[in-house]
Amino acid sequence: MATSSIIHLNTGDTGVFKFKSQDSESATKTSQLLQENHDKHHFFFNTSGFHNHIVHHLLTLYGLGAPASVIERQYKLNASYQQPIVLAENEAPVDLSTPDYFNSHLGKPKHYHDFLIFWQQEIESKGWKEVLKEHIFASDAKADVMLGRMFARFLHPLIHLGFGIEFNQPAIIAEALAQASVHDNWISKYLLDTEKNARPGNKTIPKLLDEIRADKKLSTAAEWDDDNKIRDGIMARAPDEMTKYASQWTVGKGEIESKTAQMINSAVFFTAAAQRPPKQVKFDFYYMHCVNSSIFFTSFNRQDFLSEAQKIRLLKWKGRLDLAMYASRRSPKLLPEEVSRYTPKRLEAGDTEWSGLFQRLFDFEDDGHAVKLGRAVAHAQVVSQDYEDEDWAKVKDFMWLKIGNMIADSIEDTGETWARSVGFDEAWNQYEDRSGQVHLSGTETHWSENVLILGLERQETEKQTIADTQLAPARITRSQSLTHLSIKQKFTHPHSHLKTNEDELVDFNGADDPYQPLNWPFRKKLITTFVYGLFTMTSTWASSVYSPAVQQVASEFNVQPEVSLLGVSFLLLGFGFGPLLWAPLSEVYGRKAAVLSPGKQLHCVNSFEYVFISACFSFGTATAKDIQTLLLTRFFAGIFGSAPVTNTGGVLSDIWPPQSRGTAIVGYAFAVVGGPTMGPIVGGAIASSYLGWRWTEYITGIMQLAVVLIGALVLNETYPDALLVAKARQLRHDTGNWALHARHEERSFSIGEMANKFLMRPFRLLATPICFLMVLYASFVYGILYLCLAAIPVQFAEERGYGLVTSDNNKFYTHRFEANDNQPVPEARLPPMMIGSIFFAAGLFIFGWTSSPSIHWVAPCTGLIFMGFGFFTIFQAALNYLIDTFASCAASAVAAQTFIPELSIACSAGHTEILGHKNTTVSRISLNASFVRKDKDEELKPSLKTEAKALEE
Repeated sequence: MATSSIIHLNTGDTGVFKFKSQDSESATKTSQLLQENHDKHHFFFNTSGFHNHIVHHLLTLYGLGAPASVIERQYKLNASYQQPIVLAENEAPVDLSTPDYFNSHLGKPKHYHDFLIFWQQEIESKGWKEVLKEHIFASDAKADVMLGRMFARFLHPLIHLGFGIEFNQPAIIAEALAQASVHDNWISKYLLDTEKNARPGNKTIPKLLDEIRADKKLSTAAEWDDDNKIRDGIMARAPDEMTKYASQWTVGKGEIESKTAQMINSAVFFTAAAQRPPKQVKFDFYYMHCVNSSIFFTSFNRQDFLSEAQKIRLLKWKGRLDLAMYASRRSPKLLPEEVSRYTPKRLEAGDTEWSGLFQRLFDFEDDGHAVKLGRAVAHAQVVSQDYEDEDWAKVKDFMWLKIGNMIADSIEDTGETWARSVGFDEAWNQYEDRSGQVHLSGTETHWSENVLILGLERQETEKQTIADTQLAPARITRSQSLTHLSIKQKFTHPHSHLKTNEDELVDFNGADDPYQPLNWPFRKKLITTFVYGLFTMTSTWASSVYSPAVQQVASEFNVQPEVSLLGVSFLLLGFGFGPLLWAPLSEVYGRKAAVLSPGKQLHCVNSFEYVFISACFSFGTATAKDIQTLLLTRFFAGIFGSAPVTNTGGVLSDIWPPQSRGTAIVGYAFAVVGGPTMGPIVGGAIASSYLGWRWTEYITGIMQLAVVLIGALVLNETYPDALLVAKARQLRHDTGNWALHARHEERSFSIGEMANKFLMRPFRLLATPICFLMVLYASFVYGILYLCLAAIPVQFAEERGYGLVTSDNNKFYTHRFEANDNQPVPEARLPPMMIGSIFFAAGLFIFGWTSSPSIHWVAPCTGLIFMGFGFFTIFQAALNYLIDTFASCAASAVAAQTFIPELSIACSAGHTEILGHKNTTVSRISLNASFVRKDKDEELKPSLKTEAKALEE
């Protein structure tokens, strides 16, 4: 059993990165070697302050599944030059529990053994969690001294603590505390100053890296001869500037997971991208520690003994130290193309995958930095994979394995293993130019033919030329080149080494730019909202106008009514699946393109439009000669007609600010509800007249064509990214400056990437508790509404003997909606939903209990009024909530809300007549749901911002 003085690993103790299981032999051998190091070795291996990395090295090897023989070999390689523990002044350990004596010995390496025994005793008596809470995370003056020391000397004490917690070894935690106790503490002032000057904001680490590099005073503050380039460089010559930038990176409540991913991804980014072509690929020794320490924040975040505030503070300090580390090495220019265009040196089977890379790192004879870096990067890929759509995620997809290959190749290359302070020219003087390159002039390079032509790839890649800017495949195999260049040559230009910068990015001209949709005139916003509402109403109209004609269709095609009722189910299925395609596409190509013109983006026929295609299928339904044709045309009419249903939500988030969006949503919700409410009224009148059921579909198609014509004439694009692309295109033509571009143009998506990043987004949104619960409740009442629509003919036609049109008139709802308080936070949208749920359930009870013919028809109509009011308030509140929460991917959020109810209604459409006779049962279900409904802000807020950030672009 592991204690404060005994190290004992179990085969299941393989850390947070579960790459491979371990056997008992490796567990026993690693425990034995770590115990020997614990008892015999100082944490410095020489008097210059170089650290003993045996613990880090062995636990990394063990966590990656290295065999006992490899672990023992690496231990012997490093143990030979470790410094033995020497008791201070040859005296027995002194009682360090006395505060004055404890403080007087801080920062003195010769007292490491004294502190080790002190911390072992503390852990033995209190437990390691209580010790850390009291001495590291208490946020008082005493604890802040120790917490600051954890970040000293390139984070080695923090790394050691991370290993101890990750592998559940109290003795190693005691070692970490002893290390921190004898390190210096100058870094605390910087970290506390940034904490004091912190202010709320949303700046990301990559954005702050750019600002630091652009600040000439700060980026050049450190000098090559500085002994400590943070303390003697940036903090001596530009302390205010460094504090100003670092204090702008903050972590709020509910943001721990996303900000941890940002910190980890950013550390890998500036470590890997800080290259100096045409020099050999090398990693900065100091930046590497930012990556190696990042893996432990997964362990820290999982500790239940730490409060959210304590985890946030630890994470903020780490991110701010990373920024200082970057600046202290002269803020090198970061070249992500050095990663994306990297060609590994070994392309044999398995060598380029993580398993092969780890094996190469196992065999490398060093003090463990290389294999630690490899494990940390592989873990960073896992942590970052849910956030790769974020702007701050600079490392993504195939780049992770490329960095792994860069690590393995660079340590096996000639010259020193690690470069030191890569922003200085002096750091690169000892390194040769890359093999396979001919250095021509300046930084311009050409790849030699022997590097570019890979015989293994010819069979699969000779038929296509891959553009120079296209990303490489996500999976690296023998048959897929890790270079994404042409198989024959790389295109070059005299200025190809010059990269564009932030100055060439096209953006809006400030917050008041009239080109930005949020600043459009009120009249233009109103017209846009009205027209999109018409689009939505014609689409939802189509879902219900068919229902009164079910009996006529069954008679004409000689099928059972249940079969003809599938016409409703198939269209609703189309309504459910269509938004999963159209909504994400609107967030790539724009709202208008996703409603009106798909041709340019999807290589379809340019003259066709989604709603136009839906109208054509409506005409196909009207002319159907058999039930099979009718069902298929209804399905495709639903798929193409669903585009405005979801994309209108995105439009409203584009043009209306949160303060006034609530009112606009009311209009949209009316269109969504008004279509299926009015459809049966008109459909019943048409079907019961001489026109017959086919004209319900003719009228639908004519209405859709009319709205398409209006939309083509009056609608403008509202998606900001699409507008900036158009602005950049016009500026290029007007100015002749072809470097001008919008950030959206920097992104290129294959079909696979499109499916992974955008088409899966509604499902990822549904995986978040906030979106799922909101969609579930909205879907529930939406389904109840359709069940009751089916019950209206039962009650008024069968029970009371009223005519078709007369009974359908009773489906009009009286909508009474009180404006919310215009708060731009999602929680402010929920109170109407609570009120609506009560009205909705009450309406169902009234409608179900007054269905007897002996009761006046006004009573069930009153129930319908209550239901209409309840449903309307619930539906618009849900829309408001989802759009406020997931603003930049609002269309996907509405698609998620549309998919579930349409799918459930489609599947249950055949049961509506049965349930129409059982409204009391439905009422009870609804009432129970209203009681279960919760709306405690404190339950929603913690994960709200995290989920929104994780899914927005």
